[in-house]
Amino acid sequence: MLKDFISAGGPLVLPLILCSIIGFTIVLERIFYWINYKSQFDSVLVEKIYFLMSQNHVTDALNKIGDSKDPSLLCVKRCIETHQKIKPLSLESMASQTLKPTKKFERALETIITITPLIGILGTVLGIIVSFQSAGPDGMTNPAAMMSGLSQALITTALGLGISIVLLVFHNHFMKLADSTKEKLEEELTLFEELS
Repeated sequence: MLKDFISAGGPLVLPLILCSIIGFTIVLERIFYWINYKSQFDSVLVEKIYFLMSQNHVTDALNKIGDSKDPSLLCVKRCIETHQKIKPLSLESMASQTLKPTKKFERALETIITITPLIGILGTVLGIIVSFQSAGPDGMTNPAAMMSGLSQALITTALGLGISIVLLVFHNHFMKLADSTKEKLEEELTLFEELS
């Protein structure tokens, strides 16, 4: 069945299948990343640390942060360990480093989303060329060859668009998660900047 599908779609079905494998592998990695990342936020601990630091109990706050994975607390901890106090500019720098992994593979996914419909359109053009080549000077001499070319055109177009559409939905969701995470991190770090 798959072999028939690949042969009916022409030579560009294989690059489309490769793009879909790479794209959906990235999607799975991002899903597991976000499930893990969301579980690291600890708003209650952030409030406790803020209270301790507002009372100038910096050492106690650092001890309480301990091995917390909360992104904003990691920024605060690194900032204090580096500068012995909170520096707003340093917090911003550490926040951007903390947020870098939220955009991992973004360009690769965007490239696949862009290129798969283009490969599908190229397959359409090649399929139409095959269809026209089957027509002789006396008209359509080989209807099977013409149908084969049209089949190739339709399969590659549908496959390219289908892959792109599904990946685009996931990409937009991941970008929304990255944006909301950035807002949450900035909101929490603004509290700590007030203490500087």
